[in-house]
Amino acid sequence: MYHRVRIDSLMSLADRVRRFDRLPALLLAITALALLARLLFLGDRVAHWDEGRVGYDVLRYMATGAWHYRPIVHGPFIPQVDKVVFAVLGANDFTMRLVPAVVGGLLPLSAWLYREHLREVEVVALAGLLAVEPALFYYSRFMRNDVLVAAFAFTALGFALRLSDTRRARYLFAGTFFLALAFASKENAILYPLTVLGGLVLLLDHRLFLARDGEERWTTVLRDHLVRAARGVWSLRFALVLAALEFFVIFVFFYAPREASVGGLGLWHALAHPAELPDLVAAATYNPAPCTVPGPGPAQRYCDGALELAFNSWFGGTHQDHAYLPYLGHYVEVLAVVSGGLVLLAVVGFVADRYSGSRPHDLVSLGFYWGFVSVLGYPLVSDIQAPWLVVHATVAFALPAAAGIGLFYDWGREALSHDDRLSVALSALVLLLLVGQLPVMAVQTSYVAPQQQGNVLVQYAQPEGNLRPALHLVQVAARDNQGFDVVWYGEHFYVANESSANRLPAGGNWYNRLPLPWYLERYDANVTSTDDANQLALLVQREHPPVIITRQQDQGDIESDLSGYRSYTYEYRQWGENIVFYVDERYAGSG
Repeated sequence: MYHRVRIDSLMSLADRVRRFDRLPALLLAITALALLARLLFLGDRVAHWDEGRVGYDVLRYMATGAWHYRPIVHGPFIPQVDKVVFAVLGANDFTMRLVPAVVGGLLPLSAWLYREHLREVEVVALAGLLAVEPALFYYSRFMRNDVLVAAFAFTALGFALRLSDTRRARYLFAGTFFLALAFASKENAILYPLTVLGGLVLLLDHRLFLARDGEERWTTVLRDHLVRAARGVWSLRFALVLAALEFFVIFVFFYAPREASVGGLGLWHALAHPAELPDLVAAATYNPAPCTVPGPGPAQRYCDGALELAFNSWFGGTHQDHAYLPYLGHYVEVLAVVSGGLVLLAVVGFVADRYSGSRPHDLVSLGFYWGFVSVLGYPLVSDIQAPWLVVHATVAFALPAAAGIGLFYDWGREALSHDDRLSVALSALVLLLLVGQLPVMAVQTSYVAPQQQGNVLVQYAQPEGNLRPALHLVQVAARDNQGFDVVWYGEHFYVANESSANRLPAGGNWYNRLPLPWYLERYDANVTSTDDANQLALLVQREHPPVIITRQQDQGDIESDLSGYRSYTYEYRQWGENIVFYVDERYAGSG
């Protein structure tokens, strides 16, 4: 009797397992692996120039309590979130990159939102592509905003699809939340709804084109779609108002200045003093009043709201004053080298979907249009040849690429059912070559050579050499020394007033020092600089600072005065600039 009950229980459990929807389990497994892969060795790479700048800015924000939006640094999401992360977990290269790593690692889970428009195999393929695509993978392990924008916007689009499928307002609010986070991450978020809107226009054209062979005129089809869209909007009119308010609150929360500690506007201070709220909102959005603030100071920054600052910098400035074709060539080269398999799968998926069956699938076509326009558009709007921009195309191409994987999977499965071993082998080989290229390239670019020349994802402002041993010596010296810990030598690094870097933007040639200020600030190092070799010699005689940093081409001016120091030379920039650390022999042995 006991054994019979035990057997019946096991059979019941087996039935429940068979009935269990395997898709969520597969997505969770892929997401867990994506997260683990992004966190692995996350803090090993020395900070990039941009990472050093933003990381230093967050540290100064924590020290002063003062922050304001500057378009050149992009959106406020990272400073506001990393301020909390650093306060809780400490500031280091791992925690600096933790937020993009977590967001990028969770991105495959968003494939669940597309399940009504893709088959199960395509949903799993989409999640897998988002997990291993090399550019998304590399820049998920990088303190930059682009993966954040791509992930938030892609998730927002998924919730928009769920809203279209169900008409449930909760998907509207969830999508609005992620879209607002995308806008808080970087200014190019505006391109996502514009690109998707353009894709929707092309999808409408699909409908009108197919109407040629139908019983209804194209004008009737157009009218029906417009009426249906208007009714959908009207049915959600109250939810849309709340969603607009939700977006506005999130936007103001992130973009509002935190300047109360230095006599300016501050979010938390304004919440306690409601009379300041109109000025705070204007500073975070648009300030219609003419500027009447004389001279410098925190209030001077509020002459223009954040929207004006962003537009004037990125759309009304000179950032796009460059030849288009070299930028396009660089973009296509990076995309082809790191994600050629993804692009080919996207082309196959789009073409097969468009020219087979009764009609194309909207999502596949939309993803291809979105990715194609991104390839053409980002070289036009970018200010530098930046490899991180390809993530905005790859996240779009993942949709038709998933359909391409589904196509080869179907061919292989059909061939298997007919015992056609050659066709099975060919299908498997194509998938192995196209899909297998992605994780291999991800491992190569992110683990094997994450900061070396030859890796097309490494931007030129990334230090190539391993600065860790010298940084450790600086940390030890700053901890034990009294007086100046680090002296920068040479005009290239000279800053007449070191206190100008207490809040960015800094003066002099401070930016040529990046990313080292991020490390020096963490070590609480006392820093000074000089461009005069005689002054340096006097400083060495008087204080004998433990660390002196200069460029390799300037070391001949001072080397004779640095007896008792050991030199360490590192590649500091991808364009061939080397940097030399002179470390007092008392500390050199600690490395």
